[in-house]
Formats: sequence, C-alpha cells, structure tokens
Amino acid sequence: MAAPLETTAERDTASLDALVAAYRPLPGIFDEMMDDGGRVRAHWRSFLSMLAGLGPEEINRRFAAADRYLRSSGVFYRVYEDPAGIERPWPLSHVPLIMEPAEWRELVQSCEETLGDTLVQPDLFVVPPHEARGGWTTMRSLLLAVEVISPSSRRADRVVKRALYQKHGVRHYWIVDPVARHIEAWTPDAHEAVIHRDTIAWKPLADEQGCVIAIPPLFAPI
Repeated sequence: MAAPLETTAERDTASLDALVAAYRPLPGIFDEMMDDGGRVRAHWRSFLSMLAGLGPEEINRRFAAADRYLRSSGVFYRVYEDPAGIERPWPLSHVPLIMEPAEWRELVQSCEETLGDTLVQPDLFVVPPHEARGGWTTMRSLLLAVEVISPSSRRADRVVKRALYQKHGVRHYWIVDPVARHIEAWTPDAHEAVIHRDTIAWKPLADEQGCVIAIPPLFAPI
C-alpha cells in the first residue's frame, strides 16, 4: 500500500520548523517572534515561511547582497571614544520587526492623540513667534520638528512619528542620527528622506530668510 502523499501545507510547516529549529528566546524577555511555548506567532508565519521556501543558500546570498549595498552606499558609524575613528559596518538586522495589526493600530492611535488637540513634545521644535508668545496652549503650527533617535526610539521616530508629522502637514521633520552622524529630512509629501551629512538648510517660510547648519560640529565630543 502506497504511503499518503505529503501535502503542501505539511511541507511548508516542515520547512518553517527547520528554519527556526535552532532559535531560542532569551529567558525572561518578551520575544516578538515566538510565544512562551516556543511557537512562531501567527503574524510572523507568512514571512518566515517565505524565507524557509528560499532555502539557506538563497537566504545567505540575499543577506550578503544587502550588506554589500550598505557598504557601497557609505553607511557606517564611528565610536565617539575611539581615538582611531575607524569606520565600522552598520549592524543592520536582515530580518524586519513584524507587528501584529492590532498592536500597530494601537501604537498609531496613541501617537495621533498626542498630535491632535493635545500636547506634542519633539526633542526640538519651532513654531511661529505669535504662537510661542502665548505659551503651550497656543502652539499649533509646527514649522520644524526634530527628533534625536536612540536604539529604543528609532522605530517610533522613523515610522510612526514620521507618518504622523506628514499627516498633519508639518513642513519640516528632521531625524538626527548620532550614530550615523547625519540628519534625515522629511517633508509632508516626501516618500523617502533626504540624507544630509555636511550641511542642512532651513527656512521657516518660503519668503523668510533661512539658515545653513553645519552638521559635523553637532556630533563633536563635548
């Protein structure tokens, strides 16, 4: 009697299990990809199944291509205290962070509430003079918002807050990256940031006098 044929679903499950077989969550730390029982969370399964279908050789080829792209694009960082000032490869994770839809909606909603009719506090911001004179309650028109990213805030600053500032028409949103030592400039209609490493120019309004800021001194040791 012939053995039953293996179904596509069974093959996909076997490939996924093989892909994550050596993965172990850290004890006592919430794991985004696996639950407490060591099972892959539902919203990760589609992406990981796609990776498993590629096979180890193709996965390694694509990850290596991404690393080469970063090097050729000049993406690097320096350690401030290192007297040699050696450029180091950017430690990019090849696997993205995937959020459950409900968690994402909650995160976006919480940010929208802070920029609607209530107080929002970027690391640095500029408002028109007449609004500044009236105090916090009269500040409604952000001419410039600046966030200085850190490892814990980069996702919120680059994704959630950026979308939020664009949605509300903030004319200029700058993300200052102390590790890469550059400024990422966003405008309301932009689909990608403009990266500034040497200088960045800013005008409050089109008909007003602007300024040019030198970027390297911003990251000089204090």
